[in-house]
Amino acid sequence: MQLFSRHYLKQGKKEQIKMLKKLKRNLVLLLTAALLVVSVVPAFTASAEGEAGVTVTNTLTDGAVIKSAKKTFFVTARDENGNTVDIAAEFNGKKLSPNWKDSAMTSFTLEFTEEGENTVAVTAGDKTLTYTVTYQKAAPGELIGYATWTVEALTIGYGYIIEPVLFPVYEGENAAQAFDRLLTENGFSYNCTGTTESGFYLSSIGRGGALKKGSSECFGAGEKFAVPEELDENDIPAALAEQISDLDTGWGEGEYTLGEFDYTFMSGWMYTLNNILPNVGFADSFLSDGDVVRVQYTLYGYGMDIGFSMWGGDGYYKTANKDALLTEIAKMNAMPELNELLKNERFAAAYQGAMARALELTAAQDDVTAVNKELAASSAEAIKELEDKNQTPPDNGGNGNNNGNNNENNGGQNSGGGSTNSSGNSGNASGAAKNDLPKTGEEDATAAVTVISLAVFFAAAFAAELKRGRCGK
Repeated sequence: MQLFSRHYLKQGKKEQIKMLKKLKRNLVLLLTAALLVVSVVPAFTASAEGEAGVTVTNTLTDGAVIKSAKKTFFVTARDENGNTVDIAAEFNGKKLSPNWKDSAMTSFTLEFTEEGENTVAVTAGDKTLTYTVTYQKAAPGELIGYATWTVEALTIGYGYIIEPVLFPVYEGENAAQAFDRLLTENGFSYNCTGTTESGFYLSSIGRGGALKKGSSECFGAGEKFAVPEELDENDIPAALAEQISDLDTGWGEGEYTLGEFDYTFMSGWMYTLNNILPNVGFADSFLSDGDVVRVQYTLYGYGMDIGFSMWGGDGYYKTANKDALLTEIAKMNAMPELNELLKNERFAAAYQGAMARALELTAAQDDVTAVNKELAASSAEAIKELEDKNQTPPDNGGNGNNNGNNNENNGGQNSGGGSTNSSGNSGNASGAAKNDLPKTGEEDATAAVTVISLAVFFAAAFAAELKRGRCGK
């Protein structure tokens, strides 16, 4: 049996390990920088080759209502031959400077000053698309919505470190600052370069107190965090295992952490925002209500194993857009009555099926869409059944302690195996009333879910309940 060793050298040679790891990191960074330089060139030259049949994709939505003073959006443009076409943008008639431009995409950030309608024009080749967005000013620190977050290690068969959770979006906060809150409030620590204000790069995640930043003590979801010292080849999804040629490389900082260069020299943390791989870091992304952020561990291929490429193009295999499904699961996890709803056999089966697809690295898009539809429909049925039973809507109070202990479908996620089931811990550790959860599924299901969603809140005291003392490091 082939193993991925997290300890390249024997015990007693930690200093050599650190030196070799630093050297390896520097070499990889130099190689990556060189590749990035090469990849930028087409972004500036491809438009001259011909502009017929230009296809433009944009994460900005026409007619959107935005409460954050800053909004980052990402644009790609390709001609009929797949070549990158140069992109320009204007905001209320004034030229926008890009945050970053490469062969994959161009990113921009809107900075709103005037409330009401604003116009964004995106031009690629001879095609110009116009978007109207409405800015509703919010006070600094004001709750402006909820984003769906996950922290995933599907590539090593570990499942979710933090299951799908609705997490507050506050005015003036960037994605790095939100991520720091998410990890800290759930008992995780982390290491990074840069700061949450600028240049933030996540290097590793660990149990509370194991690393420099985040939670200094272990509680809640972080208490269960322990990745395997040696990664069995059978734990890796088959489609990914076929792509890996170097089966015995890398080292790590300990069983209570997971980070860059663990297991392979191309491993590390990446994030997707609304199913795209941004070309800017966390600190340069600003979230809005309904966004979906997936923090994912890439084992091999700099993201190609999670379906993306740092330099544009395709991953090793096709991966589904799970954003709608993850949002629906996060809504279910936020319900104080989840345990009661799971007594409905149809809903229990749908919930388990949804989690199983969410945990499947290479799940087909049709399968993901189907389980999402069934989850929405069955939840409406379960809610109606519970309402009829109680003759009143489900209780809107309680501490929201849906720790996900009933989620027997976690595909290898169990505390004994070092896996973490954290939907309840992360979903309820912080938050406030959610009156406009993202809408997915059929209309009748959405209407029923909204009845409950209008009253959902997360008790602030729950974070204190999670603190059960320090745990071993």
